[in-house]
Amino acid sequence: MAINLSGEPVCDVFLDFTEMAVDDILPHVQRIVVAEGLAAQGQLVTVACPMAAVVELQAEFPHFSIQGHPSKALGAALKGASLRRRPLALVQGGWSWRNHTLRSLVEELNHDPMIASVQPRFVSVGGDLLLPFLAEASIQMPVAAASYLPEHYITGEYLSPLIVLAPNAVAGAPLPKSESMLQAYAELLSGLRRRGYRNLLCNRITAPWDGLGAPCGRVLPTLAHEDAALLRSINVEQPELKLERILSQAFTVKGQPKILIDARGLPPFVNGTAVCVLGFLSGLHAIAQGWLHITVVAGGAEAVAHRLEERYPAFEIHHDTPKGHFVAMTLLNQPWAMSTIRDMHERSAIISANILDTILWDIMFVSNPGVRKAWSILGQCADILFFNTAYSRDRYSFRFRPKAQMPRVVTHHSMVAEEIVHDPGETRIVAERYILIMGNNYDHKEVANTLRLLSDAFPYLNFVSIGAEDPKLANVHAYASGDLSNETIANLYAHAEAVVFPSHYEGFGLPVAEALAYGKYVLVRDMPLWDEIRSISARPDAILTFQHDSDVVRLLGPILNGSVTNTVGLSSDSSNVQPNWADCARTMLNALEAAMASFDGHQWLIRDDILSER
Repeated sequence: MAINLSGEPVCDVFLDFTEMAVDDILPHVQRIVVAEGLAAQGQLVTVACPMAAVVELQAEFPHFSIQGHPSKALGAALKGASLRRRPLALVQGGWSWRNHTLRSLVEELNHDPMIASVQPRFVSVGGDLLLPFLAEASIQMPVAAASYLPEHYITGEYLSPLIVLAPNAVAGAPLPKSESMLQAYAELLSGLRRRGYRNLLCNRITAPWDGLGAPCGRVLPTLAHEDAALLRSINVEQPELKLERILSQAFTVKGQPKILIDARGLPPFVNGTAVCVLGFLSGLHAIAQGWLHITVVAGGAEAVAHRLEERYPAFEIHHDTPKGHFVAMTLLNQPWAMSTIRDMHERSAIISANILDTILWDIMFVSNPGVRKAWSILGQCADILFFNTAYSRDRYSFRFRPKAQMPRVVTHHSMVAEEIVHDPGETRIVAERYILIMGNNYDHKEVANTLRLLSDAFPYLNFVSIGAEDPKLANVHAYASGDLSNETIANLYAHAEAVVFPSHYEGFGLPVAEALAYGKYVLVRDMPLWDEIRSISARPDAILTFQHDSDVVRLLGPILNGSVTNTVGLSSDSSNVQPNWADCARTMLNALEAAMASFDGHQWLIRDDILSER
């Protein structure tokens, strides 16, 4: 039955001054009577205090129940509230509590009939720190972090300076028998818990703490019939405490949320992954906002090779292992093992990953048995998944069935020529006319067969391949990937007659974007991905598709004989919006900000249960 709050008083009040200096008690009670209307008509106020203060308090407040025997005072308060069917507020010590806090806590009792007690969170007097609620886990965090916590924790019994008991709990509570006030609280609160009633810690209701010591300083003794080690273990190992430890280090001293961009997949050389990672870093750096503090972690050698500190001065750069904890993080490539996902979870409240493709899992022979589990679990417990194309998103979704409410955000990569094209230098590396073939040695790239086919079809034409082994054909120049400078790659693109990218399976197809940026036609094996790339290209008709390898010869003919003009302006579509890296990064950052705005800790707690080793 809902508790009626339409009239006063909100609840009866039990004031525990048993540990206060006698001379401080009367002035404190006088202050709260005036400030909070403690003497409201019909409100039962019970005071437990040292015997030396009883007479003075009785004379000043004859309508209060003043008791010098602690457990008897608590028992009297319980009986009085039970008769009136009211909640009972237990207030310990001489701190400045407020009546509106009691009212807010009483409202929380309507959530569940088996919630016996509710407690607020305490903040520092200055209002900048959220104080710990458990003595065994002394964690302070910025008040800004409170909004990232779950609204409630359902907990065991803790001794708090303010506890409000529900009317049904008051009626069903065991009456304490101990002479000790702490022992009496233990009998009351553990007795309620053993009867099936739980405590609700309310993270959104805060009270300034101006009392002595820490608000969690008084620790309940364990009763003789309880397993002390078991209860202590359950309390200290609460996953909520792990989340609070993360959030306690997830803000700068200025209160900025800390964001981690994990670039440890960045190789020390230039390849497709490097272009993607550096592109996102450049985009994020261009749109960096002052209210966020962005940290980038990369391998030490890789950070030096790509001059990350020099290129991105607005970022804090960590080498090899990130330091501290973060509100949110993004792994700029897909994780390959469960250990990576666990590390992300232990380091950040919000986790996300950038899925570039699912190729290695599909082709199997260069994968490992842990990938399936890692990608499947990621789809159930991450906060966001990013994809470079809708095509990659759909391949992943069909294979690993992420939960329906998982944000699956397509960022794309830059298609803007100014961000792709590099200076090719003044001298052609290959003097003769040639076709550029892009790929590597994996079977799905189909480079070797394509080179043999084209070499036979055009024996007097030269071919240049980047990424595949040298096929030892007279008219083929082969370059290994990873060893070429940006200038060399630019030179090979700039002077090619056309580009052939014969891959069966891609996530984005960086060579296609590069070929278009250099003003070339690009021949690709027909797949739905290329329709998506056309939609974000200013030169959609320069992407020529084939289904059969023999079609490549047919498509190259008009380009080579000059019947198709190969210029940058050809087949342009100004209605297509080409994303740049700032656009791609903004999509990513917007998704992270949305996740931060809606974060309440529940997803982190669910993920903790999934990832915890059993």
